[in-house]
Amino acid sequence: GQIPLSNQTADLVILGGKNNDYVQYPQFSDLNNDGFLDVVISVPGYDSPFYGSGATMIVWGSATGFDNDPIANAGEDFSGFVDSLVTLDGTKSYDIDGDTLSFLWTQVSGTQVTLQTPTQPLCSFVNSGLVGEFLTFVLEVSSNAFVATDTVKVEVLPTGLSENTNKTKNFRLSQNFPNPFNPNTTIVYELPNKAGKLLIFNVKGEKVREFLLEKKSGSIVWNGTDFSGKQVSSGTYFYRLETENGFSETKKMVLLK
Repeated sequence: GQIPLSNQTADLVILGGKNNDYVQYPQFSDLNNDGFLDVVISVPGYDSPFYGSGATMIVWGSATGFDNDPIANAGEDFSGFVDSLVTLDGTKSYDIDGDTLSFLWTQVSGTQVTLQTPTQPLCSFVNSGLVGEFLTFVLEVSSNAFVATDTVKVEVLPTGLSENTNKTKNFRLSQNFPNPFNPNTTIVYELPNKAGKLLIFNVKGEKVREFLLEKKSGSIVWNGTDFSGKQVSSGTYFYRLETENGFSETKKMVLLK
């Protein structure tokens, strides 16, 4: 007969195999492949007519009363311009059981910002962070008594570096190498035509150097100097590739003396 779960001690032990040995499972499993989690009950005092006193008796049943942890997904790390409206996206979070999710966004590092809708999957804030820093946020997702968390970082960029990311064919800007660098670094590019320029900005969004590009592809070596030939200070810099058609892309580099 079937044994009520409340009257026995649940254990993840199954007696099976050709030699009737037992295997221990770390969690509930679909042991008979019927599409449901199965409960295996160990009854230490069971007297088996086949295996003697103290054998393990197996009781199978669908584990419909068990719940699974939700999955929290705060998205990939990304960048946001200072003083702009930034939105955190937790809409890819889900619960495998289909239970209703509760959301809670909190900030754990960086210049403090005001989260407008911290209990919603989409949460916006005005980016008042310092240029070059990372703002870190934690998304807590809960269903019933189960909780899961995920973290996302937002890099703060200066407003002067807004760009058109709808790139055209044969438009490419590589990460500078080496990075960090002192004092020289190489930037490789590719343009759809011969008209373009490479701009270098400091963390305040001020332009410190400009290179006119006369070839469709090639590389630029920056020696860490400004327009007057003076060496700039250590720190974070941004370089942007622009074309006459309005396409642009920006990347970050670090001068470390």
